Amino acid sequence: MVTHGEQQDDDPKRGQEDGKAQAKAVSIAIDTRCIIIIILIITSSLTLTVYHSSPSSPLLPPSSLVPSIHSVLNRDQTVFMISTWARAVRSLRPILVSATTSRTIIMSAPGFEIPTRDGTGPIKVNLTPGLDQGQLWSFPAFQIWLSTLQRSLAQQTDPSHEFHTAPYALRQIDIQAVDFFRPGILGFVKFRAHVSTDGGETLPGSVFLRGGSVGILLIVQPDDVPTDTEEGKFVILTIQPRIPAGSLTFLEIPAGMLGDRGTFAGGAAKEIQEETGLTIPQEELVDLTALTLGLQSRQGGGEEILQDGVYPSPGGSDEFIPLFLWQKRMPRREIENLQGRLTGLRQEGEKISLKLVPLEQLWKEGVRDGKTLAAWALYNGLKQEGKI
Repeated sequence: MVTHGEQQDDDPKRGQEDGKAQAKAVSIAIDTRCIIIIILIITSSLTLTVYHSSPSSPLLPPSSLVPSIHSVLNRDQTVFMISTWARAVRSLRPILVSATTSRTIIMSAPGFEIPTRDGTGPIKVNLTPGLDQGQLWSFPAFQIWLSTLQRSLAQQTDPSHEFHTAPYALRQIDIQAVDFFRPGILGFVKFRAHVSTDGGETLPGSVFLRGGSVGILLIVQPDDVPTDTEEGKFVILTIQPRIPAGSLTFLEIPAGMLGDRGTFAGGAAKEIQEETGLTIPQEELVDLTALTLGLQSRQGGGEEILQDGVYPSPGGSDEFIPLFLWQKRMPRREIENLQGRLTGLRQEGEKISLKLVPLEQLWKEGVRDGKTLAAWALYNGLKQEGKI
């Protein structure tokens, strides 16, 4: 079943057959256009010959046709001949463009192969212009995605697995587009992964690759209220432009891509400092997702090993978000001063302002942001379990 936000993949074998059919059709079309071009050229040549022959003279024989044309051409006839050729070339151009974008051409694009150990054969990786093997292979998000998928596919060898009798295999990866954050540093990759059974049954495989991010639930409480109560707790949210969502004032918990910042906790601490101006020691952060996953019951060793995070859009993206919690008691005046504060790295295009929301109102204020709701749910669940 294809779920919302997913697309059904083409089978690689069927794609190759379609490509051959397209190539054959292109070849026939080109042959037809070439015949038309030849007829146009001969027609224009005969026209010039008849035009410059005297009424009483017979037409020149074909063997003397070309030299006669050269001998009588003047400026007007040269323009006539060039325009005839131009019309012929223009008529052929759509066919040539179509031929260069056919599947058979794409299949021969630069790429490399990834060896496998399960006997399914190497995985063919077709690259897009501007991307080389080293850049893709050194992209952490690609390595994490590939290793995670291969672990999941390997579990099909278990006789109790749902797909054991007709297992799926990753057979090909077609890189379609890339976005560099700076020269040589990949930011996003769009590709199609061809996953199918030996019988040709496929799984949706359109992937927007961006890697892991972090989200932080920041809760502050005035230091003049009792410590054993939820009274007076506020959540620090950010308001900032999120162009992919079509918004200039998107409300959410502080979050950002991990990039090259090392550990997720370290990345979270860095994001807090950039987006709120607060300096928080890494050891004060509580990993809500890891705590919750640790509470799940383990039944044997058949569970998939995914990343410790929330997957906000698994039907189209690899992004996973570990959610962290930071709680702090502060003077009431300092908390009030956080409201409306302008933050963010202006040199990186970040234009962020802060908004304080009562903790009990977070589920309503943050309804549009999945990670905010997930953090709120984990916080309340772990509170009920007595883990935080």
